[in-house]
Parts: sequence; C-alpha cells; structure tokens
Amino acid sequence: MEKEELSEYLSEYRDSNTRQELIQALKEELVAEMENMDVTTSRQEHDLNMLIRDLEEELDWIESEKLAEFDPEHE
Repeated sequence: MEKEELSEYLSEYRDSNTRQELIQALKEELVAEMENMDVTTSRQEHDLNMLIRDLEEELDWIESEKLAEFDPEHE
C-alpha cells in the first residue's frame, strides 16, 4: 500500500470516528507492529530503538506544546 493510500484510509476512518478513536487505533497498530518486528541482529535492534526514541521525542514535544498548562491533579 502506498503512503497516499494509507493517508486516504485514515482520513475516511477519521470522518467516521472521533480523532481520539483514530489515534487509539493507530497506537494499537503501531505497538503491534513494533512488537512483531524482527530484532535478531544488532542493526534491527538499533533500528527499533531509533524508531522508539524518535516517537518519544515527538510525543514529548506534543505534550509540552499542547499540555503546558495542564495539571492532572486539578482535574
């Protein structure tokens, strides 16, 4: 499947569901894909590690930008 096709399917899913449902479905698929990755060589371990680190950095940035004022203890 081409990246453009995937984007189109995601847009269709988003149109029928909430953005949170879309993100939850994507998270579940992403975790499953990462769990099923072959990591039998040092290179594969490195690649998986870099994917995880990149994802962590992006999520940290989103968290600091979107939730800078959020205090879960006051909710």
